[in-house]
Amino acid sequence: MKNNWILILFAFVQISFAQDNENLVFGRVTDGTSPIENVTVKVSDTSNGTITDENGYYQIKASPLDILVFSYMGMKDEEIIVEDVTSRLNIVMEMKIEELDEVKVVKRINRRSQDYLRHQYARDKGIINTAFGYIHKNYLGTSAYIVGSENLNPGAVDILTALRGKIPNLRIGNVGGINGFSTERAAFLRGRSSINNPAPAIFDVDGIVMTQAPLYLNIQNIDRVTVIPSILAVGRYGPIAGGGVIIINTIGTNIVREPGTNLLYDYAKLRDNIYQDDALDQEGVLRNSPSYLKDLYGSTNLTEAKKHYEHYAITLKTDPYFILDSYLFFSAKEARDYAMELLQQNIGLFKNAVQCKALAYALEVSDKPELATEFYKKIFWLRPSYAQSYRDLTNNYVVTGNYKRAANLHVRYLHLINEGFFPGDNKGINRIVKEEFKNLLLLHKKDISENPDLVFSNMNTSRQERTRILFEWNDSEAEFDLQFVNPDKQYFTWEHTNKSNPDRIRDEKIRGYSSEEFFIYEPFPRDWQINVTYKGNKKLTSTYLKLTVYTNYNKRSQKSFSKLYRIQLKNVNQKLLDFSEVMTLP
Repeated sequence: MKNNWILILFAFVQISFAQDNENLVFGRVTDGTSPIENVTVKVSDTSNGTITDENGYYQIKASPLDILVFSYMGMKDEEIIVEDVTSRLNIVMEMKIEELDEVKVVKRINRRSQDYLRHQYARDKGIINTAFGYIHKNYLGTSAYIVGSENLNPGAVDILTALRGKIPNLRIGNVGGINGFSTERAAFLRGRSSINNPAPAIFDVDGIVMTQAPLYLNIQNIDRVTVIPSILAVGRYGPIAGGGVIIINTIGTNIVREPGTNLLYDYAKLRDNIYQDDALDQEGVLRNSPSYLKDLYGSTNLTEAKKHYEHYAITLKTDPYFILDSYLFFSAKEARDYAMELLQQNIGLFKNAVQCKALAYALEVSDKPELATEFYKKIFWLRPSYAQSYRDLTNNYVVTGNYKRAANLHVRYLHLINEGFFPGDNKGINRIVKEEFKNLLLLHKKDISENPDLVFSNMNTSRQERTRILFEWNDSEAEFDLQFVNPDKQYFTWEHTNKSNPDRIRDEKIRGYSSEEFFIYEPFPRDWQINVTYKGNKKLTSTYLKLTVYTNYNKRSQKSFSKLYRIQLKNVNQKLLDFSEVMTLP
């Protein structure tokens, strides 16, 4: 009964916040250099819209979870999901050059070797394994069609039933037998030319061609299904593929792993991507920072620094990020009493969730996690439908030693997933939360008095040696690229932009999260480096990126440290962390 009341309260609060007053969203639309006039700005699926003026400016009212669509002839549409804090949105539109892009993609893929495609299979959903080797969907043209495992019905009795309604023009029927009796179920990718002469599709399962449907396959073991129509199929498979080909790749079979491990292959090894030591260090970043930061960090003593703060406070005293940056400076200079004093005097400036999260980060990295708790609670109240609100408060409870509260909040979150309030897959924030729950159970199980036996028994608590790197950012509009440089000076880039990773950005907005984790399978990766290239957040403020490193993750010897970065300089590769400079952990 208690759980039912919790769910009712959660639903009520969720609805209440969804029906808050409309936001006034405003900003400027440009092509990167010049303003664009007459851009249509519209709330999707409504008649609410406007256009930009001659200087590219616009304003429109929209509610949280509305989708704002920016469209202009010759430009790619830009879609932004409105949040509770959305106000200023400065949009940069790009030219639409679809044909040229397709040509570039095909040429690039043609140059890719089988070895590269094989190693990329786990990360690129467009790669398929066929009887003729690995190939990318883009090489097959627009008529090829891929169905991911997430779109298949896991409860279907067989593969044909699972594909029903998932593939255009697919029909499930029978192949005629003796005296008109049907003997086999089959798939047809086009209309039958006659009742007595059907043209069923053949199947290619992990490179093995078969003329009968593989009804024996467990649907939950299927990774992706690709459909190739007959015109393309005959060219590769011959006349037997006159009815088209359905290619099925199963889970695990096509994934290349590091030798001797169960880990995905480090595909940075396959690229000609050598790091050129071109990342700007923090001194270089400071040279491109606002004047108040240059003066503060250029001070020769605390007295001089305080004078600089008082000087800039005259004009910037209403800017919460000026207060935050000043607090971080004085805290790092062992002037903690002064830092707390200026923060307490201006605490009322931190009003919305984005500002409160930046402050909570600052309090945590300055060894005041108990004070950060209050702001995570405020964010939780402001954003009860955000999965990140649960994750942040739970993790803060762990940091402050409130392991029982952390476990209870984990269980509550998992319960809400089971009840359908949050998506139940293992992507994005769910993967992070489950990983952190496992870590809590491994390291602090004895400190949790009420043992949730069912959850404990279902947890896969691996103790494999590895380093966990967690990124969290306060502004969900922030776009950036993270660059991981390995000891061989080869790098891998994780792209977090609406242009390169639109599905991820959309998922973050809908679920409500702003974090990602990475693993390096070494106890302490001394020769690795992490850089960031910031793309902006569609407004004039900076973004605060918190980086937490956990060494010997999931082991009793686990240690961690966190750093907070103010990122505002755009389109410049900036060094965040060089592990070789971190000799020991606190």
